[in-house]
Amino acid sequence: MLKQVVEADVVVVGGGLAGVCAAVAAARRGVDVVLINNRPVLGGNSSSEVRVWVCGATAHGNQRWARETGIIGEMYVENQFRNPEGNPVYWDDVVLDTVRREKNIRLFLNTDVRDVVASGPEDARRVETVTGWTMGSEILTTFRAPVFLDCTGDGLVGHLAGARYRLGKEARSEFDEEWAPDEPVEEFLGSTLLFYTKDLGFPVKYVAPESAKDIRDTPIPTSRVIRSGDSGAHYWWVEWGGELDTVHDNETIRDELRSVILGIWDYIKNSGEFDADTLTLEWVGNVPGKREYRRFVGDYTLTQNDIVEQTSFPDTVAFGGWSIDLHPAAGMYHEGSGAVQRFSDGVFEIPYRCLYPASTSNLLVAGRNISATHIAFGASRVMATCAALGQAAGTAAALCVEHAVTPRELGTHHLAELRRALLRDDAPIIGAVNDDPDDHARTARVTASSTLSSIGTGPGRSFGGGERRDGGTAPGAAQVPAPPTDLVAENRATPHPLVDDLGIVLPVHPRLDSIDLLVSRAVLEPAGGGDPVGGTHAVAGAAPVDGAVTRDDAASPDSAASRDTAASPDSATSAHRTPPSPLVVEVWSTGKPQNVVPSRLEVTTSVEVPAGEARWVRAQLDYQPGSPETAIVVLRADPSITVHLTDPLPPGVLTLVHGAASDDQNVEVSQSELLVQWPTRPLRGRSVCFVAHPESEALAPERATSGGNRPYGGPSMWASVPMSPGTPEWLRLDWDEPVEVSELVLVLDDDVDLELNTLHHHRSPHETIPELVRDYRVEVLTADAQGAPAGDRDEAQAPATAPSGAPATEPSTDLADETWTVVADETDNRWRRRVHRLPTPTRLRAARVVVTATNGTPQARVVALRAQA
Repeated sequence: MLKQVVEADVVVVGGGLAGVCAAVAAARRGVDVVLINNRPVLGGNSSSEVRVWVCGATAHGNQRWARETGIIGEMYVENQFRNPEGNPVYWDDVVLDTVRREKNIRLFLNTDVRDVVASGPEDARRVETVTGWTMGSEILTTFRAPVFLDCTGDGLVGHLAGARYRLGKEARSEFDEEWAPDEPVEEFLGSTLLFYTKDLGFPVKYVAPESAKDIRDTPIPTSRVIRSGDSGAHYWWVEWGGELDTVHDNETIRDELRSVILGIWDYIKNSGEFDADTLTLEWVGNVPGKREYRRFVGDYTLTQNDIVEQTSFPDTVAFGGWSIDLHPAAGMYHEGSGAVQRFSDGVFEIPYRCLYPASTSNLLVAGRNISATHIAFGASRVMATCAALGQAAGTAAALCVEHAVTPRELGTHHLAELRRALLRDDAPIIGAVNDDPDDHARTARVTASSTLSSIGTGPGRSFGGGERRDGGTAPGAAQVPAPPTDLVAENRATPHPLVDDLGIVLPVHPRLDSIDLLVSRAVLEPAGGGDPVGGTHAVAGAAPVDGAVTRDDAASPDSAASRDTAASPDSATSAHRTPPSPLVVEVWSTGKPQNVVPSRLEVTTSVEVPAGEARWVRAQLDYQPGSPETAIVVLRADPSITVHLTDPLPPGVLTLVHGAASDDQNVEVSQSELLVQWPTRPLRGRSVCFVAHPESEALAPERATSGGNRPYGGPSMWASVPMSPGTPEWLRLDWDEPVEVSELVLVLDDDVDLELNTLHHHRSPHETIPELVRDYRVEVLTADAQGAPAGDRDEAQAPATAPSGAPATEPSTDLADETWTVVADETDNRWRRRVHRLPTPTRLRAARVVVTATNGTPQARVVALRAQA
């Protein structure tokens, strides 16, 4: 046996996704990190040893624009490229490569920490060392560091150090939680084993072993959905142990779970009730996936009310979006649902004060052991959320080392620096504003080759356009929707009867005057013959109502000739017709900037829809919020009306359908929340054909320097007009006086509304996300480069106004008179965040990113462009 002592700046115990992201985050800040894991593979419950899919704020597609970015986001996107089939073994290597890539991490696998030395009073315990035994190597290692992270899930390090923690369920009165029991009880969410099956293509018998349980003697066959084609995480409900001690009774729990899996397989193969002759059992887990044990008591305890009400915190460092997901303590033997879920109406915030035990002075925690009640833990416990917490805690740990402060002192004196660091690293955080004094992009004039200012899917050329900086016409620049006959005939629009209320999610910046809709109404044959029934609206020249204007599709909708004029009430064509009801159109605000649900009714109007073929109609809305926001235009159901759908979605646009969309019969989902009542899944990736008026500033160049990095009251990105072959699009920063820059950081759009579950519960057909920029250059103008300063260029070559409304000073697209230095020339990019370091800190007059191709989407999209000192 060997003994050794290892010293580091930060020691992370636990190699699940929380620990991995904590270690990587700390290492990227330059500190020396040790990562210790007691298993041979990283990833915790997501690893090939357990095979639970990585869920997070997207909540299987229920939440909108909610996928985590940062380190877990990098792994999600990489897994999508490497592992489109969702092989859990391939996922192991995605996680391992993420760790091995960091030169500041020393990784200790198969090392089980079992001894902790701590000192100090009970309200300020300080971890001095942790000691672990490496199985197979017979090495006993003592790890010493000024800062430790407990990412063990079960909270072993904090427990051995003497930190205060909670077990089980709190009483309702303690935190005023509606779902809590009347009295406290030490019950938990149980543990799970999973299994995989395989179709061999020929008959395979199965002889159940003696340990298999006859599930016909249990409630399982009648209370749970069993399907022969399902395997893996579809059987999440094979859960037990909630009435036991999920740690100390782990072996008993594993044996019971395994006996039930073998019994389920015996039931599938031999009961005669399933088509399973050619199926075989390929893999059964032997490491129970735990859900719950210790939860440390921090300076703040997250509660049910914080989740449901989406409490805003000054020290928010991460977000979640999973439902409050509680399981019966009896698990698979419970005769009711396997889970009860309640969603918040958008993502919820998690404060930094939950990430350190209040009774310790150098310990941070991340994962399912953070400071939360049992009810709130039901939402914060899923792995992608744990990973987000890990990045926040790892960043905090590195800053504690840099400033020689405790975690509490960091939150008191250096909170702004922590949040700036998380935003700069594109961590999953909402509501953060870029106030980083080291980011010179904040003081630059931001301009672009073009801007997508037309929000909609109607203009015939890949949703929208704007104006090019060289004075030319951008593709799709006209504000006139394409003729309906073109859209329908070319299969760019498909009919969709308006049998349910639909919601068009779109950015409003600064106002929404009106919206054009491509609609049609059925022409009904009247009883007893006669003219078709459609009202006067079937005739060109019908009278508009409630400020609505109908369009004749034979002419340009905005031309004078196309505007319908009032028909004579004595007209023979209208004498025998009864007008149908108009289409009701509403504008709703969402309640919170991160939400995408119709929360408050702002405007109601109606628009006449003539009978006959598809045509454009205009609804006058006149909505101007106090600040830019995401709004929802609701089209109320009318089965006689057909809207038209198209794809792909423009930036900042989604489609909601009023109706339930639950897909797991083993779960009881609360139906009272707007998020559940208005799902996006039925029409995900498709949009109603519409054009919003007037032009929008939501995708202007300066959005890429304002911070946020994700949709929050708007898309938070710059988007160009649809690209033309051979014509690059660019985003540019100019300074009046040279600034010293060491690196240029790009954050590109990777469609955070797309769920990227590691095992592909909802599989995307694209291995590389189409919205990502594929080919680009990063170029700079140094202080001594040839060319006139920005303010001295010939303004005749620029448009009359810049996005801010001030005189434009950017050059034309012909930049031959300027000497640009290429910092990076990238092709086949598939990543969201790219850091391009200059060889040495350099004084710059300008910097730009020049996009020559995307991975499929029509526009060049940049979420953030930073120029870091």
